[in-house]
Amino acid sequence: DKGFSSDQLFNKIIYNVLMSDPWVAATYKDKILSGPGIYDFTFKLDSRDWDAIKPRMIYNFPGSPYDKRLVNDIGFWNLIKDQVSQEGYEFLANAGGYYSNTINWNSAEAFPYMVGDFSADTTYKTIEEGYDSIAYAVANTYMEYEGARIWSENKLITFTKDHHLTATHKYELTFLNIQSNTTWKVYANSIVLGMPRKSLELLDQNNFFFDASRHQELNKNIRSIIMEPAFKILMGFERPWWRDLGIESGHSITDLPMRQCYYFGTDTETKNSMLLGSYGDMETETFWKALSDDKVLFKVRAAKSASLEELHKFDDVQATQFMVNELMNQLRELHGINIPEPYVTYFRDWTDDPYGAGYHAWKAGFSVKDVMPYMRKPLMDEQIHIIGEAYSDQQGWVEGAFCEAEKMLQTHFKLDWPYWLDTKYYLGW
Repeated sequence: DKGFSSDQLFNKIIYNVLMSDPWVAATYKDKILSGPGIYDFTFKLDSRDWDAIKPRMIYNFPGSPYDKRLVNDIGFWNLIKDQVSQEGYEFLANAGGYYSNTINWNSAEAFPYMVGDFSADTTYKTIEEGYDSIAYAVANTYMEYEGARIWSENKLITFTKDHHLTATHKYELTFLNIQSNTTWKVYANSIVLGMPRKSLELLDQNNFFFDASRHQELNKNIRSIIMEPAFKILMGFERPWWRDLGIESGHSITDLPMRQCYYFGTDTETKNSMLLGSYGDMETETFWKALSDDKVLFKVRAAKSASLEELHKFDDVQATQFMVNELMNQLRELHGINIPEPYVTYFRDWTDDPYGAGYHAWKAGFSVKDVMPYMRKPLMDEQIHIIGEAYSDQQGWVEGAFCEAEKMLQTHFKLDWPYWLDTKYYLGW
């Protein structure tokens, strides 16, 4: 395997495992290709193809401890080690940028994820108005409907069927208003929990729905996913210093605790520039957690693109000065040049409550094609639904959350296919 990049080695592993299964090789030989070079692998499988392959793909390597097992039942770390040795695994874990990609999650689910999102020829696009425009568009459209309400800064505590309005409403929900620290009630006939695993576990586990003694399957399926710690530190600089090294965009990967940085946009007039200074996950989160708990936050400075008054609005999301000092040392070590100090930062640790993780991954051995629809309506006699990226087949992506919401609305609320969504679009299981 000498000479392979991490992307190429991932592709080689996936190619070899796919083609070792006679059924996969015969059925999809025109969509799983190798060559012309030894580093070249092409996968033309679409989402429907992957959904046909994942539940039945067999690991066919005589002499392996996993021979003749379903790939769905093998952990990805186990499979990688079996294919390219522990040394090869360490290379992929370090060089790939994300430790979460190589944890021992469901190998069958890992294959399309790695091919689709982390191959060398993957193209990434963004939204011109900014990614948050998606959230604003969804909220604004929702608010056009009569009776629509969005209550922010309110935390769901529990829900019950034992209340005084059972004649008209099935459920009573208790919320905590964060600002006033007071509870209040909402009555409903359906509940949609758009929550990941940790958020579900923070709800009252003794209520009728989560009661483990009564609903073992629900509790097992809630824990069918791995919570993957992740954090980001954005940094604003007065100029794009990385261009001194001939870097215009893209990202750099390192085995330092910062793991990777992304070179973002530059204001054409002021030259103020944005860098994702660190995007780490899994064990690196603990390195930064000790620094993020410090009390002294980074102090913003005025820049050409923003006044001090404007930047002070971000005081509460600044990284600690400890973190900035450490990260600047690592950035200088990685790039080998002196780097100016930032004028603003933005830190987010998605591992903190109520999220519990930056993203999620299916555990090996779970039948994903069965758990996904189950979570959208776990108990047939209750109108309670669980959706979100955590229990989708596009974990970590907003698209996964949207697909789960759409399938739930069509199946359980009998909504029609949206006019704006291509009828050929595949929503998945």
